[in-house]
Amino acid sequence: MKNIVLVGFMGSGKTEIAKALAHDTGKEYVSVDNLIEIREDKLISDIFRDEGEEYFRTVEREVVKEVSAKLDQVIDTGGGVVLNRQNMKDLRRTGVVICLWADVDAIYDRTKEYAHRPLLEVDDPRKMIRELLEYRRPYYKKANYHIDTTGLDLTIVLDRVKNIMRNRLEGRQGRGRGLEENTVLWGYFSERLLQNIKYPVMLVDNEGQVVFVNKKYLTAFSLLENDIMNRSWINGIIPESARGDAWKINKEMKRKNRLFKFDMPVVASGVSGKYISWLVVPIKEEKTVFYMFVGREKEDPVDSSAKSHTLSSKELHAAHLEMMGILFDAGMRSEPWVAEHSARVKTFAASLAKKIKLSKVKTERLKVAALLHDIGKLGVEESILFKKEQLTKNEFRQMKMHSYWGAEMARLIYFLRKTIPIIVNHHENFDGSGYPKGRKGWRIPLEARILSIADIYEALTADRPYREKFSIDEAVAIMENEKGHKIDPRLTDIFLDMVRKGVF
Repeated sequence: MKNIVLVGFMGSGKTEIAKALAHDTGKEYVSVDNLIEIREDKLISDIFRDEGEEYFRTVEREVVKEVSAKLDQVIDTGGGVVLNRQNMKDLRRTGVVICLWADVDAIYDRTKEYAHRPLLEVDDPRKMIRELLEYRRPYYKKANYHIDTTGLDLTIVLDRVKNIMRNRLEGRQGRGRGLEENTVLWGYFSERLLQNIKYPVMLVDNEGQVVFVNKKYLTAFSLLENDIMNRSWINGIIPESARGDAWKINKEMKRKNRLFKFDMPVVASGVSGKYISWLVVPIKEEKTVFYMFVGREKEDPVDSSAKSHTLSSKELHAAHLEMMGILFDAGMRSEPWVAEHSARVKTFAASLAKKIKLSKVKTERLKVAALLHDIGKLGVEESILFKKEQLTKNEFRQMKMHSYWGAEMARLIYFLRKTIPIIVNHHENFDGSGYPKGRKGWRIPLEARILSIADIYEALTADRPYREKFSIDEAVAIMENEKGHKIDPRLTDIFLDMVRKGVF
């Protein structure tokens, strides 16, 4: 499972909380500072005195890199670990980073008896604490969550950290999947997809508590994560004058339990003035329901009151496509190469579907699946996606998971669920040698067989990080050889005839 990483200034309670978490969760406790002292056979204070801070940060970087390569740990970091951008990138890649904060007086009171605190061995330690906190504040903001521990008993802080982890959905297990697998799925969905949506996004549980916000949300409303996390979305950003209407809209949203649109005035930096149009989609995992809010500011609204929208069937379909476009755009921001590939695959697949007179409903479903078929690659390491050499067995095993992850992400959103058979089967081979299930022939859904042909042709005729594109003649020859093996022979003949006639 993912690591729990605690960052923050000394005296914020990091070490006590980290040890208690390790004890309660069964994870391994790892202290970055302890590992540095063991490696150097010196106390931290002696390293600073004898070798200087620059040398210490170099050793710290090496230790963080090693620690971040492992999972299922509670990592207690040094206060300055955030100063190195790569440190934070590595720690966030394999863990949930929680920053513990405190004010100057609280930190001074908690650290004045410390035997070793080299950065505070000055005439005015309070002034030094204040300066260091201000300097490090932008770096601490890069953590996933923030908790101000000033005046709090550490048992309360520990409970808040545990609550954060519960709301990260680590404790929710669905459809027989293991706990670790379920956590990874939500990590890909939230951190690699929702985080890249260009609009403010929040994920709210069935009780109306916020469990995730993206960076755009924090910027738009001038908030830190701890200002809104685990709090009511209504009390967090809605002005008091509109909260009554907001609760009515919240109730209506839950009752309809489908894509929902409403407009609402909001508060930013403590001042009312923004007016946001929200698009809300229920995210369903078994019996658990969350609501994904995507907001866009309306400029100069004629009416700034809170109101919900009743959508006709046509408007609801348009809103589905709008949300799908938002998700695709987010995928493009995360993995531009993958998204560009998917857009071209959609064109090829739609043309073949039209040629064989596939129904309009199935063609539209195929087009959506074509755009999202590789969204599961958000869960594949970039070093594997862009590797020039042949993949190892373990690397290929991870690569093969992308069709499964893509289908599971689609499963979360009700109006994408009919694309699941297409997404999960698009790497099944006609002769049964594909993955994930080894289906063969007509047991592979027709739309998935169409998608497979379009996918292979696009891959052959486009440049890749590991090779240049093939010519059209070379691609046609390769696909001729794959008929009956990887791809449906009848559909391939139709598609290649279109290629030879210059349809694409």
